[in-house]
Amino acid sequence: MTDSVKKMEKVLKICKTFGIKTEIKFNPTKTQIMRINGTNQDETSLELCGEEIEWVRKLKYLGVWVDGKHYSKEHLRERRLSTWRAFYLLKTNLDICSKDISPKLKAHLFKTYVRPIMYYGLENCTINKNSNNGFAKRVLANDFTLRIFKSNETKNNRINKFISELKEIIGLDEPITKEILEDKIKQIKKEDKELSKN
Repeated sequence: MTDSVKKMEKVLKICKTFGIKTEIKFNPTKTQIMRINGTNQDETSLELCGEEIEWVRKLKYLGVWVDGKHYSKEHLRERRLSTWRAFYLLKTNLDICSKDISPKLKAHLFKTYVRPIMYYGLENCTINKNSNNGFAKRVLANDFTLRIFKSNETKNNRINKFISELKEIIGLDEPITKEILEDKIKQIKKEDKELSKN
């Protein structure tokens, strides 16, 4: 990481010299350069071991998409798609929409299989308020999510049983609203973040 193209050229020369001395071969085709908060004029031709290095707008580092403007839009999009894939696999393989599966088991399956996929790499993301709200809305206010938890049940006693079990799981005595669910998601994220630090 350098703050100018000239310094990057020096770093690349150091890498080349180090590689020759220690007999380490660098692969320029697997090397990429990304400009952070610069202009397109910064994208001059840089070489490593005689081959030109590719300039990119975004790159994947440890499974997290990073771009030059410090936005995490691409990573959030990928997390959202992966979350829906996990939901779909639960639906097709375990028939999670079935009325035979209890809400407690559905919540457990969500926490075990979907939530880790949804949260992967989020601690490193820059999330603005709009992205955060949009992400929560897309997960909560989706017909597929509602179908999973309602299980196409129409009888009032089954729906009331589901709601009471859901209240018990998330520890609520008041009516469940979208805002309460969003607050609960924030609380769960905070708890998960604190647990991951330990």
